[in-house]
Amino acid sequence: MATPNDAALDTRLTHLRQADPAAFLEALFKAFYAPLGAVAYRVVPDRAAVEDILQDVFLRVWQGLATLPAIDSHRAYLTRMALNAAVRYQQRAQRHVAWDEAPPASAPVAPDALAQLHATETTAAVAAALAHLPPQCRVVFELSRYEEMSYQQIAEALEISPKTVENQMGKALRILRRELAGVLKNLYGLLLYLLALRALSAGGGPARPAPAAIFGGRVGVGAPWRIRTVPGPVLFPRLPA
Repeated sequence: MATPNDAALDTRLTHLRQADPAAFLEALFKAFYAPLGAVAYRVVPDRAAVEDILQDVFLRVWQGLATLPAIDSHRAYLTRMALNAAVRYQQRAQRHVAWDEAPPASAPVAPDALAQLHATETTAAVAAALAHLPPQCRVVFELSRYEEMSYQQIAEALEISPKTVENQMGKALRILRRELAGVLKNLYGLLLYLLALRALSAGGGPARPAPAAIFGGRVGVGAPWRIRTVPGPVLFPRLPA
C-alpha cells in the first residue's frame, strides 16, 4: 500500500540508480523487503519460500539494472514482481493439508476441546478453500482482504483494470461461499451445542446432552458472521541501517 513518503522515496531512488547502483539496490532492499514479504506471504504462506522469492526478485532487479525501465512507483513495480514470482511458485508447488487423526468415537470430548477441534478444522478448511481459487483471483482477494488495498491500488499493482479487480473479487467470494458452506453449517451447529450445554449445566441438567435432543431439524448453512483466520501483516526483518 502506498504511503505519503513514497513520492520522496521514489525521487531519491531514481537519483541513486543513476549515481550509485549498489546504493540503489541497498535502499530498495531496506525500504521494501518487509512489505514485499508480507504481500508474498499471503500467496505463499511459507517464510523460507518467501525469503527465496524475494531474493530472486532483488537479484533480477540487479541483473537487469541496465535495461530496467523508468519507474514512477518503485513500490508498485516491486509488488508486481513479488506477486508474479509468488504466483509462479504457488503454481509449481504441491499443496497438502495435514489433518490430525480425530479422537475415538467412544472418547468423550469436552466443550473446550470440541471448540478447539472445530477451530483447527475451520482454519484448515479456509486454507484449502483459498487454494481452490485461481492464482490471480486469490492474489486479488488477499490483497483486498488482508493487505487492505483498494481496488485501484490492486489494479495498479497487477496492471489490470479496476473492473477486472471487482470481477475477480466477486468470483473469489462465490467460490469461497461454495467451498465453506459445510464449515459454516458445522460452526452454527457448534454454537447451538455450546449454548445448550451452558444452559443445561446452569440448570443442573446433564453435562453432555445427546446431539439429537438439540438439533431437532436441519441446521441452515447461512451464518451471521465472517471467518477471518489469516493473521495480520507478517513482519520481515529489515537490514540494519
